[in-house]
Amino acid sequence: MCRDLYVNVVDSFSKHLFSQAFLAKARLTEKAFSRTSVLSFPRLIACLLGGYVSKVQSELDVFFANLANRAELMREVSAQAFAKARMQVSAAAFPLLNDRFLGLVDDHFGFPLWHGLRVVAGDATVLRLTLLGKTRDGKPLVRQVVDAIGFALYLPGIEMTLAAKLYSPHVGERQMLFEHLDELRHNDILVLDRGYPAYWLFATLLQRQRHFCMRADSLNFSAIQAFRRSGLAEQIVTLPAPCKQETLDYEIVAAPSEVRLIRQLFGHKVRVLVTSLLDVNAYPAAEFGALYHSRWRIEEAFKRIKHRLALEHLSGLSWLAAQQDFGAKILCDNINALAVHAADECLDANVRARYFINRGDAFSRIKRTLGRWLLQGREALDNTASVFNELIKNPGPRHSDSVVSFVILGK
Repeated sequence: MCRDLYVNVVDSFSKHLFSQAFLAKARLTEKAFSRTSVLSFPRLIACLLGGYVSKVQSELDVFFANLANRAELMREVSAQAFAKARMQVSAAAFPLLNDRFLGLVDDHFGFPLWHGLRVVAGDATVLRLTLLGKTRDGKPLVRQVVDAIGFALYLPGIEMTLAAKLYSPHVGERQMLFEHLDELRHNDILVLDRGYPAYWLFATLLQRQRHFCMRADSLNFSAIQAFRRSGLAEQIVTLPAPCKQETLDYEIVAAPSEVRLIRQLFGHKVRVLVTSLLDVNAYPAAEFGALYHSRWRIEEAFKRIKHRLALEHLSGLSWLAAQQDFGAKILCDNINALAVHAADECLDANVRARYFINRGDAFSRIKRTLGRWLLQGREALDNTASVFNELIKNPGPRHSDSVVSFVILGK
C-alpha cells in the first residue's frame, strides 16, 4: 500500500516536470528550451536531481547510462552543453518543485502531528563553496572558496525539508527566518533554538496566528530571568512590545505578547522554553521537552545532506549554479526520505521497533533509477517493488535516540 502511494507521488511529480506551466515559471527567458535537444528541460532537471557528488562529465555519463538501463557509461551530453543549458534555469525552479512534491506527499501520506500540530524546525548552516570570484586588477576570474549560509525549515516527523534557501553570510539568520514565515500553516508549530527569540519575532508570530516553541534561557529578558528565579514549573507572562523601529521593519503592531514559559531540567541545567500554546491541559508541560528535542533533527539533516549528497560540492562555479545545486540536493533528499518513510511503514511493527530503513542504501539505489522514474512514465516505476524489497530486507539497527516520537492524530 505505501509503495503504491510512493509510486503515485513520483508519477504525479514526473508529469509536473513536463508541464508548460512549470517551464514558464522555471526558465529565465521565453525562448529558453524552445528547441528540441538531447538535454531537454525535464532531462536537465532530472540530471540535477540525481545529486551531483563527483565530476560533472562523469555524472552526466552515468545519468544517461542509467536512463538507457545500461551498465557502460554513455557520452550523450558534454559538460559544456550542460553548463550552457543550466544558465537558462531560474534559481526558483527547485523551491517550486519542492513545494509541488510536498503537496503531493501531504495529499497521499499526510504529515505526522504532535497534538494535532505539524512540527517545523528552523535553523541555518555554514557552507564553504568554490565559486568564480572577481579580481581587482582586471585579471581573469579565479576560483575562490567563499562562505554561504543555508537556511531551512524542516519537518522532523517525516524527515523532509519544507523550504530552504542559500544566502550570503551578510544576511542575519533572523532575517532568513522572517523571509520564510509565509511557509508556515495555521496548524504548524515552529521550534527554534536559543539564537532566534526576540520581542519582534514573538509579536510577528502571534499576530500571524502561528504557534511556536523556542529555547530562551540565555536571554536577558526580565520576565524570563524572574521566572528562572521563581522555581515555578510554568507560567503565563506578558512580554514587552517590540520597539518602534522593529514594528516598522517587520510591519507589525506594537503590542505586548502573552506567552507561556516552561521550565525544563536536564541534570543540573535549567532550560526555559517560550511557547504560544497557553492551554496547560491540552498541551502538558511535560511533553515540551520531547518537542524541543525534535529540533535536533534539522542538525542531523544538514550533516546527512553534506555527507551523502556533498552539499558543498557544486556542479558549476556561479552563484546561480550554487543556488540550483542547493535546491536540487534538498529536493533529492526529500524524494529519498519519502521512499525511506514508505518502506518503513511496510515493516512489521515488531521489526520497526528494533530496526530502521538505511538511508544511505536507499539513496544509492534510488540514484540509479530516479532518472527513469521521472522521465519515462509510470511504466518505468515497475521496479519500485524490487527497490523497496531490498530496503526492507536490509534494515539497520535502531538506536533509542535515532527517531523522534510523535503523537499521530491524523492529517
